[in-house]
Amino acid sequence: MSETPLTTPTLHLNGSGFDNLNRDYLEALHAVEDAIQKLPVPHGRDYYVQGDDAYLKARAQFEAQVTKLSEVKNELMSILRDVCRQQREHNRPTRVLTTREPNYQQTKEESDAELARISRHLEGMAGKV
Repeated sequence: MSETPLTTPTLHLNGSGFDNLNRDYLEALHAVEDAIQKLPVPHGRDYYVQGDDAYLKARAQFEAQVTKLSEVKNELMSILRDVCRQQREHNRPTRVLTTREPNYQQTKEESDAELARISRHLEGMAGKV
């Protein structure tokens, strides 16, 4: 991606809100992770009829695709970290959505623990492909 700093959403009363941003960016992050896992790894048997260098070109393409998706994943993680940071700094009551159960209500203690878990998870994912 580019060297331009990310512009991240700002939590405020007239905005989308933490719940929506958290849910949407987590869903996008999971989709990108799924895409990385589902990319078919090239196999020589599918390319040898095209010539000696076809497999090497396909492998380079695959690696470039993984790199691009990983860059998007890292950007999404940065946005999520910033949204979580804003939520913590403003000490707002939270209801973190980390599952696909949109009506699940958490207590403040559960939400704080979940925010800490998400932050640790995102930090642990940094640099992984």
